[in-house]
Amino acid sequence: MNKKILIIEDDKDIARLISYNLGKDGFEIVEAYDGESGLSLADAERPDLIILDLMLPEIDGYGVLNILKKNRSNKHIPVIIISAKVSPGAIIKGFQSGAIDYMPKPFSVGELTFKVRNILSEPHPRKEVSN
Repeated sequence: MNKKILIIEDDKDIARLISYNLGKDGFEIVEAYDGESGLSLADAERPDLIILDLMLPEIDGYGVLNILKKNRSNKHIPVIIISAKVSPGAIIKGFQSGAIDYMPKPFSVGELTFKVRNILSEPHPRKEVSN
């Protein structure tokens, strides 16, 4: 079974660029273009990894991370932030909010693909929660 990646990015061109390149590597891709839709898809799709922009409509990336990490069924999902926010404070806040990695924009698609492969090859606890 292919690993599923949720991309939460409001810039559709960037989302499609990431989708195309990760799709070529055999990953199943789901896209959301705002924080609220991203959270809904995280619940519905149960992705193996999330690529998250910080500057999103509805709920920003920090808010998305905080909600994900409080949700028992989603808190285990590794999150890579990609963002134009590159100040040390923004990066630290991203890690404190629960991101596993942080890539400044513009970013290298090759480097992102490499990081995704590495993260998904590592064992991460995945706890299923019954409702």
